[in-house]
Amino acid sequence: MISILLIILKIIGIALLVILGVLLLLLLAVLLVPVRYRLKGSYNESFHCKGKITWLLHLISIRIQVDEGVVTSIRILGIPLSFFQKKKSKVTASVEDVVKDTVKDTVEAVKDEAGTRSSAEDSAEGFAEDASVEQTDEDSAESAPKKEVADTTESAPESATESNSRNPFTKIRQKIQSFIDKIKSIIAKIKDFIRNIKYKKKQLKRYLAILQSDTTKAAFALCKKKIFRMLKHIFPGKLKADITFGFDDPATTGYCLAVYGMLPEYVGKNIIVHPDFDNQVFKADFNIKGKIRAWTLICQVLGILMDKNCKRLYHIVKKE
Repeated sequence: MISILLIILKIIGIALLVILGVLLLLLLAVLLVPVRYRLKGSYNESFHCKGKITWLLHLISIRIQVDEGVVTSIRILGIPLSFFQKKKSKVTASVEDVVKDTVKDTVEAVKDEAGTRSSAEDSAEGFAEDASVEQTDEDSAESAPKKEVADTTESAPESATESNSRNPFTKIRQKIQSFIDKIKSIIAKIKDFIRNIKYKKKQLKRYLAILQSDTTKAAFALCKKKIFRMLKHIFPGKLKADITFGFDDPATTGYCLAVYGMLPEYVGKNIIVHPDFDNQVFKADFNIKGKIRAWTLICQVLGILMDKNCKRLYHIVKKE
């Protein structure tokens, strides 16, 4: 019996180790295997482009084509994603049909019960309406003398208010009081405005002190360095372009050619320019290849998050 339990535990342990090994391999593949991309296209009065993104020996591939519109296709192990979506839609449609049938049956049953209940309620409401008509007749007979008494009692304060409103001194006093209230509200707004200016001035001084501190300068320098490394990694490793351009004014074409001459050597080698001083034209052919590795980007981000100066700056800003 014990030997059988040990064999079962051994099998379970081996299975768990295999699962952990597969998960570890997948994690390493996601981190270390790069995502490769390629773009190839041209422009001659209209833009045409084809792109491809692949990962792990075309295990996952995305194709993009731009002509008059944008067309994308995703493939997993060479099988288009639309194939899986069709199967899923068939299953969901069958489930929806079953749900609709059950809903129809329940709705019809509820309607039958509601019809039987409504007939019983109509007979009960007939008796209640007869009793309510008799009660309203009695209440109207009792309320008539009460209304007359209320009218006599309300006439006295109305006459007093009319006499006060006709008095000219009360009008003058009300106008003076309203004018004083407006002046008080204006003074209060001015005080609030001055307080806000003083508070914002203090905040501005604090932020300037934070920006001018050594911690902030070191943190910004590190962030700049890491961001440039990430952009360099994302930038295509192979870039080839052949451009033909020309403007109405030959001088403008010459200025653009001068700017091209000021670009770095790497750009000059990979981008070939053909100026046309006689015609207004623009044509281009390009071919771009590159790869992006997740681990490289994560290392740069971790370098920013683990830096002491960046942590201090984060806590200072959080307190503010």
